[in-house]
Amino acid sequence: MNNQTPNIWLAYVSYPVTTAVYFERALKQQYNVTTIGPTLPRQFIESWNLENMKLPIKPLDIDTDSSPDLEYLIAKTEKQMQPDMFLWVESVNGYFPQNLSKVNIPKACYFIDSHINLQRQLEWAKNFDFVFIAQIEYIDSFKKAGIENVYWLPLGCDLQIHSKKTDAKLFDVGFVGSLGAQQDRRYQLLSKIGSRFQLSYKRCFWEEMSEHFAQSKIVFNNAILNDLNMRVFEAMSTGSFLLTDQAKNSGQEEMFVDGEDLGIYTDSDILDKVEYYLKNETIREKIADHGRQIVHNAHTYKHRVDELVKVALYGQKNTPDPLEWRDRSVNNVKTNIPTEIPQPKRSFVIPVLDMSPASPFNIVKLLDDLEEIPGEVIIIFNSLDMAEKLKNHPRIDYYAIMNENVGVSRAWNIGLNISQAPVTFILNSDLHIEKQSVDLLERYLLEIENAAIVGPQGSFFHYESGQDLLYFDKGSFNYPIEVDAVSGFFFAVKTDYFNSGTLKFDNQYSPCYFEEWDLGLQIKLAGLKSYVVPVTGYEHEWSGSIRALRMIRYLKKEETAGQIHERNQKLFWKKWNEKKEKNKDRAQIFNSHWIEFFTGKADKLVQFGMLDEAGKFYKQVLQIYPKSSKSLYMLGKIEEKKNNLQAALKYYEQLNAIDPEYLINQNDAKLFVETAKDNSDPIESEKFGEYYENPRPEIQQLINKSSKTILDVGCGRGKMASEIKTSLGSEVWGIELVKSAAVVAKDRLDHVLIGKVEDNIRQLPDAYFDSIIFADVLEHLIDPLIVLSSIKTKLTNDGEIIASIPNVRFWNVVKNLLSGFWEYEEAGIMDNSHLRFFTRNSICSLFDKAGLKIKDLYSLRVQSPDLPKELLDALSKEGVNTETLNAESKDFQYLVRAIKKDN
Repeated sequence: MNNQTPNIWLAYVSYPVTTAVYFERALKQQYNVTTIGPTLPRQFIESWNLENMKLPIKPLDIDTDSSPDLEYLIAKTEKQMQPDMFLWVESVNGYFPQNLSKVNIPKACYFIDSHINLQRQLEWAKNFDFVFIAQIEYIDSFKKAGIENVYWLPLGCDLQIHSKKTDAKLFDVGFVGSLGAQQDRRYQLLSKIGSRFQLSYKRCFWEEMSEHFAQSKIVFNNAILNDLNMRVFEAMSTGSFLLTDQAKNSGQEEMFVDGEDLGIYTDSDILDKVEYYLKNETIREKIADHGRQIVHNAHTYKHRVDELVKVALYGQKNTPDPLEWRDRSVNNVKTNIPTEIPQPKRSFVIPVLDMSPASPFNIVKLLDDLEEIPGEVIIIFNSLDMAEKLKNHPRIDYYAIMNENVGVSRAWNIGLNISQAPVTFILNSDLHIEKQSVDLLERYLLEIENAAIVGPQGSFFHYESGQDLLYFDKGSFNYPIEVDAVSGFFFAVKTDYFNSGTLKFDNQYSPCYFEEWDLGLQIKLAGLKSYVVPVTGYEHEWSGSIRALRMIRYLKKEETAGQIHERNQKLFWKKWNEKKEKNKDRAQIFNSHWIEFFTGKADKLVQFGMLDEAGKFYKQVLQIYPKSSKSLYMLGKIEEKKNNLQAALKYYEQLNAIDPEYLINQNDAKLFVETAKDNSDPIESEKFGEYYENPRPEIQQLINKSSKTILDVGCGRGKMASEIKTSLGSEVWGIELVKSAAVVAKDRLDHVLIGKVEDNIRQLPDAYFDSIIFADVLEHLIDPLIVLSSIKTKLTNDGEIIASIPNVRFWNVVKNLLSGFWEYEEAGIMDNSHLRFFTRNSICSLFDKAGLKIKDLYSLRVQSPDLPKELLDALSKEGVNTETLNAESKDFQYLVRAIKKDN
């Protein structure tokens, strides 16, 4: 090593928002730093949603390709600039310098995403003397793989970039990052927050990101796989309050204290936590300031590189553990924040008329149950006698006394007005409940999106006839089901919906009957939802009071139960017929969720190929709801699949007569109707819609933007090709086998040839096309080699072929094969129309034999597990390159850009 300031070569793929840039900024404060590596390929900008970087991508000091020879680069560098240490930081997969073993200096690497890329990291780590990882949970995995010199070094913050940019708080909750798919946990949590609070989401970086954090009263964070991610440090550094989940086994629990440095939420209490910290500004801001001080004290990238260099260059034995980082961070920082964390609260509202003489349970027994269950108890006494007997019961927190029976609707409304809790339970007095059932009901209410009410029993009802279509009784289902109405003896509601006036129990249904159905329709009209949920820890005898009464007295009136039911049914229809007339655009709220329930069951049967069984469900729906568009459409699809084309046409024509807009939105059915009588053309069935209308943005971004003439082989209806034509202003041709699809494409493109590509190549002009596209086509051909060899003559000198090809080495295909299955499917890699199958190597071989040179080859990946270690070990002994196998098993498809070899 030089006696003066050490020279450090820092290796990464250059783009301005990668973590390595923070290392570079921190290292340059003390060392001579030379950066080395390639720049980010342009196709990653869109695929990673990096369009908002707003910073240029600049070459590094030593600009290289993705596999530079480190020994050669050092040898040709002037001696005084040669490195004393080499540091490679994980950035973009595929950047792997060569000949590290031949370089006699300390070599270190820093891995960030071990929770995602563990297997690849374990192999690459073998090239380094010192391995640093951001996720402490995986230290043992590296040691078990034989990597002894592995150290934990968490991510951090940059004081200049992640600073307090403003004092103005513009929104309740802010989030910066990727949302993921709608079914993903992060998306669901943000949707919950956005339904009740002012949420601002951005995809932004650096200064803009810090400003967004600073403008947020609360910054939301969500770990992907219990990773201690960079947002924890960055958000706290800006001085805003961080609300994050607990990343278990990540070091977070030891380094940061809930309610002192930040806030911790669970999925079930996140809305309560947000509400608490928004209401308690003083506590929130004290916690935020404390968090800012401790990350500045010990969690900057300057702190991180100091530890890294001490280990790699100066012989320090280890990096700090979580508790050591905690001790450093709180040094000289005072704590004056209340550590009590708010807990969700609940109320119980119980109308009490008598001792429920027709039931083995009564209010006294229920109050005994509630001794073991936290929550405020609110009793609405509908009897002076019962009030005198029970009003001083120690388990009653609040009560109201009616000198006459006012009925359940009024009693519930009075209790809700008294309730101060976010969740209010409504209980009949003739009920026995267990703590677990209350906790479960509350959890379901808070976790199910847009749920206004949940209960253990409820029904689908038919509005016109006033009859239940299906009742969900105790223990008859095992997952939450959206229903039309929840039964009124035991349920939970979100109190705010009643306090705000969004919902209210209608007092006219006194003393009982139809208040549940009425609330169900109110909930639908408000865009909210009612659910029955699988809770069984209760016992209830129906009509514990009413069955013992010949006449029911209320509000100085007396009626039989039958008279009350008949009268309230008329009131129900009168009220909602008037609303139906006023809300003609919302007429669907009067359709039962029974339709979705039954068609959902039928949809699953279709997926499993049980077409006749599915058809019975759809037909059953049509018996009650003859205008069910979904049922008519799916019956048409079933007949298509069974090749009963005339029967399919009848269903589609019936759908067109009832709901033409629905038919138009289902492009496959619409085009089926338009083309069914053309017997010369195969009728498209299962793949009719999505397959032929996919815009394929990943293909579009590969095309050379200077291409003036483009051919799309297998163009379908020309959706993708027409978008290319519009964006580039190019002349676009197509070839399409299916006539009905080609007819549509002809209206979109400049020229369309109908038939097989093999039969149409000779009709194409020679040396004419700048780009020829095979988007998921080559695997359908009898001989793709002949097609590629022939069609390359149609390329201009600098022309390119763009192709997307599925990978048969994908993990799910491999798993099924090893399990003894090679089954074809309706779509995907095992599409039943695929004639050829490819791996990455066979793709390269195909193009090479066709006289084409692959210029770029990219993989499209889906999140998938690593192949089992035992399998990889066994295959490795047989000479299989298991690192490549495991990596390529995650590749669902390959994107290829190729040119003629003579170029």
